[in-house]
Amino acid sequence: MSYVDKTYIITVSIKERKVIVLSEKKFNMDTFVNSVSVKNVGFCYKGSEKRIFTNANMEVPSGQFCCLLGQSGCGKSTLLRLIAGLEKPTNGEIFFGGIPHRGPGLEKGVVFQDYGLYPWMSTGKNIELAIEQRYPKMSKQEKEEKAKTWIEKVGLKPEVYNMLPKELSGGMRQRCAIARAFAIDSPILLMDEPFGALDAVTRSNLQDMLLELWRDANPKKTVFFVTHDVDESLLLAERIFVIGQGSNDIVFETKVSDEQRLVRGRDDNLKTIELRNELIHQINEDVQSMAEQNERNEDNEKQI
Repeated sequence: MSYVDKTYIITVSIKERKVIVLSEKKFNMDTFVNSVSVKNVGFCYKGSEKRIFTNANMEVPSGQFCCLLGQSGCGKSTLLRLIAGLEKPTNGEIFFGGIPHRGPGLEKGVVFQDYGLYPWMSTGKNIELAIEQRYPKMSKQEKEEKAKTWIEKVGLKPEVYNMLPKELSGGMRQRCAIARAFAIDSPILLMDEPFGALDAVTRSNLQDMLLELWRDANPKKTVFFVTHDVDESLLLAERIFVIGQGSNDIVFETKVSDEQRLVRGRDDNLKTIELRNELIHQINEDVQSMAEQNERNEDNEKQI
């Protein structure tokens, strides 16, 4: 079998309980198939009996923008970390282009809510550090030019290149984090509530910017975007996965057609309203089911 490990594809043979490496091929980002399959994935943290996931399944084709939607604490960020390779499934498997996935790597760009910028480095150097990992043979001047290009593409002024993160607003820092993720040209982009701490105007501007960058990319990146905001998911996503509060598995999945997509400034689209109501219903139904289960558990404990 083969699996992805950082920037290599390793082919191994399991014989007499030993793993024998048959071939070790340099991982080619340009030919990487960025479809993602999550198959029967379960997860619990080490030392804990509480299962975050039991049997999560999803199929995401190459280049699709999908949102992981659900209430706080339902496991959205945990699922993102599993896809990123920062956590390992307790059971089940995650595949990229049909190849089992192991560990973090440059094929995935990650944008967190807290920006993840080194405070002692200038904005430009933060971006160049990531570029260096992706393109180790690129010259210093090329890395600088690439960083400046992406700073401009995300709508920031050239002088931001030399500024420290503490000198930037929250929205500017998040633009820098997005610039860094796009600069390394990872075919898969993982975003963990990146706009959650921003004001409404800045959030809407960054949402529009993200969609524009994603649509302009060739080939398109496969995006996993975590949110608890139903309207944000309707604005951004081509597909929405609702993660349950009780089971922590995927309880609902839907594609978002162009007719159903939320259009900013328009709130009278019946197809958008119907899908919004369905998503809210699915979330509320899961919460109600969890509350009823907790009541039954409490009653059983009292009887004991």
